Amino acid sequence: GVLEGGLSDAESALIFDDRPEKESGYEFEEGAQLGSARTVSVCPATDRPLLRGERVDPAKRAFTYVDENNCIGCTQCAQVARNTFFMEDDNGRARAYSQNGDTEDVVQEAVDCCPVSCIHPVTLDELKFAEKAREGEVINNKSRLVGGSYTAEEKGGTPWMQVLAKRVKEGTMDGILGF
Repeated sequence: GVLEGGLSDAESALIFDDRPEKESGYEFEEGAQLGSARTVSVCPATDRPLLRGERVDPAKRAFTYVDENNCIGCTQCAQVARNTFFMEDDNGRARAYSQNGDTEDVVQEAVDCCPVSCIHPVTLDELKFAEKAREGEVINNKSRLVGGSYTAEEKGGTPWMQVLAKRVKEGTMDGILGF
């Protein structure tokens, strides 16, 4: 049969078998560089990414990325959308660990309650790029309330600034903040 979102039972079984547990208190490996892009499955029939069980245009900014360099660690997003965000232990900043964790409305509520607007909509390619750029990042916790990174200058800016620069270069920048 066909399920909601146009997926067959077989496609659904392929998609959701490798999904992380959808519950708060998800167990993480200590010190792991977790990337939420790993939670995005691909529809075997169309080769399109799937978000909450539905096919997504790969060019659509349907995925969520936290700019950890500007996060102040208030925990609001992790309290609202517990199956999507968690507080990263090393730097005390929020991180998206699952793109399929909460409903779109719950994720949007978490985005709306962020006091520094550091949660951004991105494409799947931008998500993979930013999460890869984040690896090895050393955030300056002494300048916690004003952002800052010890390694950002060496890498050509924070991962989020690199995504914005890429959008400018590709001509895909929408509006002044890149949304």
